[in-house]
Amino acid sequence: MKILRFIRTGIAHEEKGIECQDTAEYLQYSADIAVMAISDGAGQAQYAKKASECNVRAILELFNQIPVENFIEKTEEEQKNLILSQCMRLITQEATKVSCNNLNHFSATLVFAVIAQEFILTGHLGDGAIYMTDSDNRRCFSSGPENIQVAHRTYFTISREAYEHLYLQIIKRDEIKPVTLLMMSDGPQLMFKDRGFGIPEETAEEMASFISSGQVRSDEDLGSLLDAMTELEAEKMDDWSLLAVALEMEEKEEELEKDSEQKEEEPEEEKTDLNEKNIVYISEEDYHQFLKDGGLSYKLIEQIMRGKNYNHDTVHYNSNQYSWKAIMMEELLKRYPEKNRWKEMEEETDRLRNVIATLKQLTKCQNIVEVVEAFEIRSNKDKRVLMFLVLEKKTDAQKTVQFYLDRGNLDRAIKIKVGSYVVVVKSRYKERYVSEMTKSILQALVKLEEHQLVHGNINFKNILVDVNDGRPKFILSGFENAAKSNSKNKYKDICNLAEMLAELRFGSNSKWMQIIKNVQNQKYRNAKEMLHDVENI
Repeated sequence: MKILRFIRTGIAHEEKGIECQDTAEYLQYSADIAVMAISDGAGQAQYAKKASECNVRAILELFNQIPVENFIEKTEEEQKNLILSQCMRLITQEATKVSCNNLNHFSATLVFAVIAQEFILTGHLGDGAIYMTDSDNRRCFSSGPENIQVAHRTYFTISREAYEHLYLQIIKRDEIKPVTLLMMSDGPQLMFKDRGFGIPEETAEEMASFISSGQVRSDEDLGSLLDAMTELEAEKMDDWSLLAVALEMEEKEEELEKDSEQKEEEPEEEKTDLNEKNIVYISEEDYHQFLKDGGLSYKLIEQIMRGKNYNHDTVHYNSNQYSWKAIMMEELLKRYPEKNRWKEMEEETDRLRNVIATLKQLTKCQNIVEVVEAFEIRSNKDKRVLMFLVLEKKTDAQKTVQFYLDRGNLDRAIKIKVGSYVVVVKSRYKERYVSEMTKSILQALVKLEEHQLVHGNINFKNILVDVNDGRPKFILSGFENAAKSNSKNKYKDICNLAEMLAELRFGSNSKWMQIIKNVQNQKYRNAKEMLHDVENI
């Protein structure tokens, strides 16, 4: 078992010069026994930091005095009283020191877990969350914030309702077989929810895959991963605290060491799936100039085309017929912790080669962007792949459609920004357009499934609109995150599509609502089954 800790002061507190009011600590007694606790001091409480420290210290001291096996033999009433009385004792002591008669100034939430050999005891009061995943990185336990139903309402250890709202659960490890445990305050929980499109457990599953595989091994790695997963500055406003436990980390580390030794003993042959004609070596200087230019430079295109037996006039980068797209390896690798990024280079490169090869076979599919050719750009210094340059056939997505078209994608027409808020525009959409979009994307997904490929990032920005004949034709693009289909990701595309329909509030029609529910309940085994129901509306 390995426990990782991350704590950070929120932007709002940094700007005001206020210290982080979260406290996150743990005690690990042996390889498989530990106590861990997180407490979040209420922003309006004068002694919020002191309160969170008292709550965490209370839990660590309690289970240092009473073996957890003895604790769980007590009645629930006795268990709750022990926990809350311990917290109140320490808080009262601190309040006396500062001559404070109002304990509301010591308001703080509490989440904790006691990990034993045969079971895990969890406690939850107020906001924050606890998630556990199994060996397949799928959720097997979750305890979400109680204020999910009533915004801006939570409970603290000093609250009158604390006894009623303190939830204790005993999880038998041999029943759910947890491999990873994540425990957090409401700061990171907001990011988990946003990234998972309202389902924080999906983000927990994503993070668990990095931890259980051993890619995240230190507190610094955990911080880098959280930063990479955080997409909005607004998600960093509150204080953050998170404890992550890899319950089988030691076994994973031994496996990784063995794999490393085998790789040293048996050097691998270099893989090259692209024809040598499509591999271009450039200098580091040219590459950095490319990054500096912020786009495809004429010089680089000239260099690529020179000696490659292509008609330069036909595939000129600003041609009316074709367009170039750069897929930067450096950008893709940012999703991994900095220490391990380049270890993922080969896997990411092979994934993109497979995706490009598949897309070149789908040129006759009118609902998928047409890939004409692709070039693998490598450094002439160390031969590493710097980027892929993909030549795509242009669509006629250049005209403005009153309801939804903006420069070939749907995003800006569906959402408009009002101040700091993003508002969904419902009135501009007509059912026939959304219905046509859904059918087109599902047809594209059926083709991808036939080739065992998952798009991986279905969203409004990756759907182009061709209005050449006056009737919108929807085209799926943006395959940077596509991957070979497997049991973990095969439902991702139709789930993302259903989330788009739900975001458009396109569920007032009972038949559409049923389709969205069917996706959420995994009633469809594939896109073909979903398409069948959509075509029958």
